[in-house]
Amino acid sequence: MNKLKLLKTGILLLTLFSANGAQGISLSDLLQGSSITVNDKLFDRWTFSQTASDDTFLLNAANIEVSGLPATGTNLLDPGPGLAFDIIDGATVTGNGSYAYLDFTIGFMASVLSGSPYDIKDVSLDLLTASLSGDQNLGVSIKEDVYNTANNLLATTDVNFGLFNKNLSANFSNSIAFPSHKSISVTKNVLVWSTASGETATLFDFEQHFSQVPEPEVLLMLTIGLAGAGITRMRRV
Repeated sequence: MNKLKLLKTGILLLTLFSANGAQGISLSDLLQGSSITVNDKLFDRWTFSQTASDDTFLLNAANIEVSGLPATGTNLLDPGPGLAFDIIDGATVTGNGSYAYLDFTIGFMASVLSGSPYDIKDVSLDLLTASLSGDQNLGVSIKEDVYNTANNLLATTDVNFGLFNKNLSANFSNSIAFPSHKSISVTKNVLVWSTASGETATLFDFEQHFSQVPEPEVLLMLTIGLAGAGITRMRRV
């Protein structure tokens, strides 16, 4: 199979797998070994851990639903496939006069399926729905770290929505690029907090995409092919 045919096969592979990401699955099921496949990406090896100020704000993994998001960008590359996280009924923290919080971490692997000519080149993170009821110190933040298979940190990104001494801070979308890889490990730390008594912060859902780029050798062959086509056209003229 030549490089051009491999590229076409990869695009077909994206189309064939796009339907698999439409249905959500409970994070508790993913922790038992289930996975999500969407377009040419496999999301597996899920982990979940949490700490809290008291048992009131503990979050059950069964209340987090994860869905695959098909690629939406030009040529299915940028933005590429991704994941949507929906917290059933929301993750709410009510202030207690000092500092109340819910802090949990979700981890997983994102890998390119065999036969795809693409690598993962960046991650984008979007805070979709959160609410604040109060005017003191409360909010929602998500910090994400991306590692390679050798557990070396590749990139860190974050989003947030909060009030700090009555001043609003909001960054609903963020993205960061890194050297392209076939497989990456993603760890996202989610924090929901409130201080003043009775004031509440709630996180409902967030999502992310992983943009793609052709493998270096595929990109090189495609560039050579385009250059050759240009030379041929010039000769004909």
